[in-house]
Amino acid sequence: RPLPSPSPMPAPDLGRGRKLYMSRCGPCHGAEGRGDGPVARGLEPRPRDLTRGVFKLRSTPTGSLPTDEDLLRVITLGVPGTSMLGWPGLGHEDRWQLVHYVKSLAPRFGRHAPEEPVVVPPAPPPTREAVARGAGVYLAMQCGKCHGPEGRGDGEAANTLEDDAHRRIYPFDMTRGYKMKAGMESQDIYRVLITGLDGTPMPSYHGVLSARDGWALVY
Repeated sequence: RPLPSPSPMPAPDLGRGRKLYMSRCGPCHGAEGRGDGPVARGLEPRPRDLTRGVFKLRSTPTGSLPTDEDLLRVITLGVPGTSMLGWPGLGHEDRWQLVHYVKSLAPRFGRHAPEEPVVVPPAPPPTREAVARGAGVYLAMQCGKCHGPEGRGDGEAANTLEDDAHRRIYPFDMTRGYKMKAGMESQDIYRVLITGLDGTPMPSYHGVLSARDGWALVY
């Protein structure tokens, strides 16, 4: 998903970042970023523990940190279908200061750099043949085991899944595509297939699916 107003990153001002964080992010993510803010208990899914440095929505390979632009995108656009609001009304410098502050909460950012973003290959036409092939890929990759035969999130394993904090997690109901967390464009869906959603049972299919099969699965 393109950002409404890409802009240069300013130098970090963690004091300013913390003030912004406490007023907009702290009620859910908590004062120290552990996902334990005063309203967190009533939210589903629960707010992310930012101190762990594990993020679902990235343009980078599975296991990698997100890029600064990945963090800015989530802060700006939010996460559909969740309580994570977007803050497009904040000035670009304030949004960047939130990026700096979020990174300061996770020691992992001080030890590692994000890997290069994955390359999403050009999309072929979404033909009937591609959709039919995708149905076969869906079966072969056993997507229905979690997401169900019709993509409603009601597969046989759906009630057994946990995230990496051992909390119940539910497969996405893909019939509600307007709430896809990473975006609704074909490129967004393809990116999720090859990056996975770290911290969840959703794996990366990088090196498993060919580009042809990946796009067929998207369609």
